[in-house]
Amino acid sequence: MSVRRIFGTVLRAVAVVMVIRLLPTLVLLLQDVQVIDDLLTSDWYSALALLGRDNVPAWIHVPLAALNLFHLLLLAGLFAGLRYLMDKDTGNLALIGYGCGTLLWWLALMYIQVSIG
Repeated sequence: MSVRRIFGTVLRAVAVVMVIRLLPTLVLLLQDVQVIDDLLTSDWYSALALLGRDNVPAWIHVPLAALNLFHLLLLAGLFAGLRYLMDKDTGNLALIGYGCGTLLWWLALMYIQVSIG
């Protein structure tokens, strides 16, 4: 198993999710957007949209906004791609690799948000 094939699979999964993610962005651009905050608060497909932005503390907005349909599609693409490339079950490998990186990113953003204000 070469790194080139694994990297290619990851890039394909990310590219598919990026194209799908552009569709809601295009809908927003066709609407009457007055300020950039309209684009930043358009989290219709996330856990934050289900709970409501005003109902949760500001420091937890980043993880709740990141728990969305697009991340689930990306994880499904990673699982399917790695299962196709390797003979053994690689679900844990993808979950640990992507999950640890995402968790560290969320913690860093939450720390910055709490520190700054």
